[in-house]
Amino acid sequence: MRTPIETILNKQRDCRGSALLVVLIMLGVVAILVTVASRSISGAAREMGLSRSVSLSQAGLYDGVELGVAAIRSLGDNMRSAEASTDLAGRRISVRITNERGRIDLNVAPKSMLSALFVAVGIARNEADALATAVDDWRGGSASQKLAAATSETGPPRALPGLNAFSTSTDRQKAPKQTVGTRYFLHPAQLASVPGFTKQVVKSILPFVTLGNGLPRIDPYIATEEVLEALPGTTADQAKAFLSVRDGNTSRETALTMLGANKDALTDTAAMGWRLEITTTPRVGRAHKREVVVAVAKNSDKPYHVMYAGADE
Repeated sequence: MRTPIETILNKQRDCRGSALLVVLIMLGVVAILVTVASRSISGAAREMGLSRSVSLSQAGLYDGVELGVAAIRSLGDNMRSAEASTDLAGRRISVRITNERGRIDLNVAPKSMLSALFVAVGIARNEADALATAVDDWRGGSASQKLAAATSETGPPRALPGLNAFSTSTDRQKAPKQTVGTRYFLHPAQLASVPGFTKQVVKSILPFVTLGNGLPRIDPYIATEEVLEALPGTTADQAKAFLSVRDGNTSRETALTMLGANKDALTDTAAMGWRLEITTTPRVGRAHKREVVVAVAKNSDKPYHVMYAGADE
């Protein structure tokens, strides 16, 4: 039989045990709350950081386009490529500018030129011919070529969308009239919707095509080797030989003779389309890169029109 003192001591131990249990439970609850709060704060911080990153990227894109267009309009008619940069609040904007006359226009290039380009990027001849036919069929066949024929070297083809943004004629401000089955590419990535084009094939072609040339002609002095090989009358060896002398002291006539291309496929005028490779580098964080193709008219109240943009990097 317990004495009164033992009973009191047992009760005290029971109370201490219960109190300890309560304290442990409370500590566990606090730990959970701290973890939840920490994750919430961390998630909020990440979201704020992502939001700020996106905001800076968009601001840099806009500033880069404005900087690039200003350079195009001020550097003269003979400019085909240039670089421009500026420091703004908290970031540096750099732009590499290239005229689109050095790329093959998907909307107006003849089937033979497309096929030759596909071969130049490593596609087998039979497959290249089939892909070129698929593009031509997607555009509407020969009807699209006739509809989109260039009217002059100094202006864009009347029927092409995107390059008509600066026309003052009421007729040319209207949407292009299309015959049944005639379509236009609005972004080069639409190649992926043409039968036969895989993602890998499209990826290999995109660096050499555009919608901003406006003519089925190329300026060989700003074209890549693959584009030069696609010119009618030019072989891979001739393209390499031309590249080896085009930036040297060789005369233009001699260099073009080495290239061997059909003269009707060449031009020395600038296109209205320009490619802007924009890099935004903030003081803190990673750099953002965007590629934008704009149509620029130097004698217009509307300085430029964004045709399409590439993916964010």
